[in-house]
Amino acid sequence: MVHKMKTFKQFCEGKTQLYGLSIKKLLDTVLDFNGKTLIYFDTETMGLAPKKDYLQLTEIAAIAYDGSTFKQVDKIDYKVTLSQVTKNVLKAGTPERENWDSHVKPNDKLKTPQEVLRMTRYGEKTARFIKEVHAINVFFKFINKFPNPVLIAHNAPFDLKYLGIRANMYGIKMKTYKSLDTLELNKMYFIPLLKSVEGSGELDLILKSLSTYTTTGKRKVSSTLGNLSTAMKIDVKGWHNALADVEMLMGVLAKMVKTFKKYQDVDISDLHRKEVLRVAKSQHKRKHTPKKKKK
Repeated sequence: MVHKMKTFKQFCEGKTQLYGLSIKKLLDTVLDFNGKTLIYFDTETMGLAPKKDYLQLTEIAAIAYDGSTFKQVDKIDYKVTLSQVTKNVLKAGTPERENWDSHVKPNDKLKTPQEVLRMTRYGEKTARFIKEVHAINVFFKFINKFPNPVLIAHNAPFDLKYLGIRANMYGIKMKTYKSLDTLELNKMYFIPLLKSVEGSGELDLILKSLSTYTTTGKRKVSSTLGNLSTAMKIDVKGWHNALADVEMLMGVLAKMVKTFKKYQDVDISDLHRKEVLRVAKSQHKRKHTPKKKKK
């Protein structure tokens, strides 16, 4: 049976909207987890384009927490066996490898598939290996056995889109799940808060750790999971391993919520509005920029 492919918008239907809230309202609504099951999860992949058959999932991990008691209730952690077409991309001279090489750009940090696998510690036997179709099925069954699941990930739309497209390849239909994107939460609320309470000591150190400056003196503040974890003094030794990333994610969100509670009366509306406008402009530009024809 062939299922009709979902659009990116449909994959994100359950995504929690984070626009226009005060910190107090954010805590009372979005970050009120009472009666919910929090599914912190992460995937590792061979690339960024899930429609390419050889850019498969390579790892998936999730930890479920009771949102009322904040006690862990279950977890899964699997590495994904490489398919034959993915094994082909590892071999020089194959059509798959030539296709891979044709998409490598000069400024890409990872230029070979072997480098991608090394970064994610694929060769380390830290989890059981199963086929991709089984990993996807196990993950969906894991979610579905809990009441009121909320999927939490750093850049959640990417992971959900990837899972949905790969699932579709096996004739698996993905449900729409409620989700919370901690990357967006960081950009929309946490960084504006850091900038609004400069002079607070601990938060100044976090902002300083996240900041880099251009040659013109413009400050850029990182939102990567690894850099956030480092700034918050959370262990990052396993960064880019799925289970380690989930554990980092849990620590980062806990620190964010604790900070929001402490500074819930701070007005971040101006900086929040600027970030909302920046995101809107970026989305509009992507939507209206003509796509280059694929060679």
